[in-house]
Amino acid sequence: MDQLEYFTNPLNENELVIVNSNVLGRLNVEKAPGTDSKKVLLARVAKLLIEDGLDAEKIIIITTTTTAAIEIKTTLKQKLADINIDVDKMFIGTIYDIGYKFLQLYGSQIGLELALISSESENRYYIKKIFDNLDNETQSFLKNSPKGLELKNGDVANLYYSIDKILYAIGNLQDKGILSDSNLITSDVLSLLYSLYKDQLGFVAKLDCKEVVVALKKIVEQKLRTVEHVLVLDNYELTTFQQELYDQLGKNVTMFGTGFNDAKCLTENSTTTNDILNFTTALKQDFNANQQLIPNFESSFKAYFKHLKSQNDETEWITYQISCLIRSADESLKYSDISIFVPPDYSTYKIERNLKQHKIPVNLDYEFWNAKEVQGILDYLSLAANYYNNYAVFKTLNYPSRGIVKKAFEDIILALDLRDRSIRCVEVLKNVALGLNRNVNVSTKIRESLKAYVTFIEEFQNSIVIADTTTAKFELEMTNIFNNIYIKSNLHAECQKDKMKLENINKIRNLFVDHMLKLNGSVLNRLAEFLNLVNLGSVPVEFNSVTVSSSISDSPIIFIPNSGLDIATVAARAKFKVFITSSDTNDTGSTDSSSTKVKKRKVTTKLDTKKKAKK
Repeated sequence: MDQLEYFTNPLNENELVIVNSNVLGRLNVEKAPGTDSKKVLLARVAKLLIEDGLDAEKIIIITTTTTAAIEIKTTLKQKLADINIDVDKMFIGTIYDIGYKFLQLYGSQIGLELALISSESENRYYIKKIFDNLDNETQSFLKNSPKGLELKNGDVANLYYSIDKILYAIGNLQDKGILSDSNLITSDVLSLLYSLYKDQLGFVAKLDCKEVVVALKKIVEQKLRTVEHVLVLDNYELTTFQQELYDQLGKNVTMFGTGFNDAKCLTENSTTTNDILNFTTALKQDFNANQQLIPNFESSFKAYFKHLKSQNDETEWITYQISCLIRSADESLKYSDISIFVPPDYSTYKIERNLKQHKIPVNLDYEFWNAKEVQGILDYLSLAANYYNNYAVFKTLNYPSRGIVKKAFEDIILALDLRDRSIRCVEVLKNVALGLNRNVNVSTKIRESLKAYVTFIEEFQNSIVIADTTTAKFELEMTNIFNNIYIKSNLHAECQKDKMKLENINKIRNLFVDHMLKLNGSVLNRLAEFLNLVNLGSVPVEFNSVTVSSSISDSPIIFIPNSGLDIATVAARAKFKVFITSSDTNDTGSTDSSSTKVKKRKVTTKLDTKKKAKK
């Protein structure tokens, strides 16, 4: 069997039509439930490489998960190893991965040097900073503006808007390619907060991950790089901005998804897709009539619907079903084969708590990346990757504790906020430690503690700079740098008596060293790229646990609580079956639909005032 036959032999007649299609421009492929679009995509890529002789660097494969990207790349490398095709030249990854790689190559040509990618917790920190530093006039404007109500916490008299709601609203704008200075933003409050958020990130030379995609759009619009073929695996509910981006990225685009008006189908006919649509319609027409667990369209699509009285009942029922599935299945079914898909505004706390109470592992990858000891290591590493990272200082200055009291800590952080952009964080900290900053008055004991912190930071910053990637001892050198951070920061004292924390430290150490070895460039560039990949969600860590997420999964088994969702879109992802529940307590959000153009406000923050006084 030759290499191409390996990919094409398992396919049916309709799937081979897709693989061999010579359609120019967009080819939409309808993914029916239970079908594997990945094998069709792989066969089409193999055909382009082997039969058509297309260069690997002229193909981009976009996936929804990093795991899928790794599987595709691994399969192609294994099966094409005997022929002269360099799969590493191909761009394979999520849209954030692709955007990041293009930003590395072409960012300077659009006036955007590659910065570090901010983490979710960092984004929250900078939104909070906005409100800490507003002048009285802007505070009054935000407090009294009726257009700010949808972004506020439950207490509308509270100046502090909901950080989650603000980031969600900004993210929605970024998904549509709308920049902070755009007149398309119809809420003057959101426009103001978006601009201030951008300013905060710009001050520390950071981008959030969604800005990477906006930057990618700029790159392709200027035709700095286009490819022959873009293949998009299982992308759903794309915005107009995203569709335009994919169409501009390559001359020919093959899109696997659902809901296309004109598409080829992965099955012998479109009955399974129609089954889903009919099923969805039936639920909407008679939503509360189904009191029993009813299998629907079992011959082609295994969907089950259960109406329950409350979200608590939904949680209990889902937990019970997962327990039964695991008990009744053989070892081939794992917790990681099961996901629970929820809307973005749906509280997952009850579901996660109930699963844990029944000894069902849930979201262990999320817990790993958010573990305090893992975050601590990453924050210390960030100080070496970005010398202007106020947030990393905020996170590490008194963790583990260095005896810096709250008032002194706040004054030191304020001194960092007031620094000139060209001044490194350690220089500000040195001045405070030496008593040279008149605005920060701390005790001798705290100054000594601060001196020790600065010395430690400078030592490991220098160790990163002088490390040599060409020596045989590079792996040992990276391990030693990690261990020095772990021990000299005193993080080891926080972890040494906790088995789970020690396991997490070992895991993040291995990930750090492995990536430093396989990435390219200087040690500093490798470190920056490792941290960026972490914040882009592109460093997979495998755990056998149920996933609860608002991101659509391609798990074999999917549960959909609070099913006022687009069931047709979600259900098509499941490879085996879907369980759908509803309750009488479905919450829906609202958005501001006003089309009034916004007059941009010039804002003077407290920091601006203090900087002027300082001068």
